Order: sequence, then structure tokens, then C-alpha cells
Amino acid sequence: MTYRNVSKSHKFYTPNWLTEVIIPYIREGSRIWEPACGEGHLVNRLKEFGFHVVGTDIEQGVDFIKDDLLDEDEFDCIITNPPFDLKDQFLAKCIQFNKPFALLLPLYCLEGTKRSRRHDMYRSLKDVSVIIPSERCRFINGDKNPNFSSVWVCSGFNLRQQLIWVDVDSNRVADRS
Repeated sequence: MTYRNVSKSHKFYTPNWLTEVIIPYIREGSRIWEPACGEGHLVNRLKEFGFHVVGTDIEQGVDFIKDDLLDEDEFDCIITNPPFDLKDQFLAKCIQFNKPFALLLPLYCLEGTKRSRRHDMYRSLKDVSVIIPSERCRFINGDKNPNFSSVWVCSGFNLRQQLIWVDVDSNRVADRS
């Protein structure tokens, strides 16, 4: 499947509370590239916390997987919720940049039928941490709001632990904003 053919039913946008899970781990003053910005949920929330964020998307004509439209000195890290169908391609592309990144991925991306290829990619990283929210996420997608366990897979952030559990305020989760 090409990036341009990602199914609309697989475009799951990030609620604010899940963006807030990653914010304490982003270095202050970081310039962030969000290459699958969609409707801008993640970009807007990161900007509200004072980060400089460049949001691009295939629907704007910027194909993260095929194009290198941002010069590497224009961003410090990549933070994104990649299209569901392209999580492995986004992981591979982030590794190619050799910059810190955080990808919001389904928990099962750490296992499954394709895990051998993914594990090889994870092994190639200089450091990898997984940030695990205490609640499942109900993503934003028009009339469909899928609910599943998601984690932030991070590399290059030099976090003190490889596994980080984050307790999510149940009031924030309930409101799903």
C-alpha cells in the first residue's frame, strides 16, 4: 500500500491528553517535525506548550516516506502519530534521519507477525524507550473512534528508563479531549 492510498478508516488522530503524555520528555526549545499532521491535533497541542512545530502531511503534498523536503537542520526531532497502515515505514524513515523521534504506535507493534523486521529496526537504535499510558486511547476519526492500547516509542531522547509508565488523570481520559 502506498502512502497516498492510506485508508480513511486508518487515519486516527491524536487526542490532546495523549499528546500531553509525551510533552515532559521533549527537550525544552525543541524544533519538532510532525510529518503526518492530518487535521493538526498533535501540532496544535505541541504549539500550545510552546514548541516550534512544522506540520506536514501527504494531503499537503509532502510524502514523508519518499520525500526529504525538510533540511535536517530545520528540526531537532520528529514526533508523530503515523498512519496506521504505515507504522513500519515511518519507523524505518525516522531511523534513516538519525535524529530523536517519538512515534505513537499500537502496543502490539512490539510483537506480532512482522515483529522480526521491527525488532531488527529497534535493535539498530542507539537508545529506545517506550512510554506507556495507564489508559487505552480512543482516537479521533469522525464517526469511528477506535479504542486500543498505544505507546510512545522514543529514540534519541536519552530517557533514564527504557520502560516508562505514565498514570493518566482519569478525568482527562474521560473527557477524551
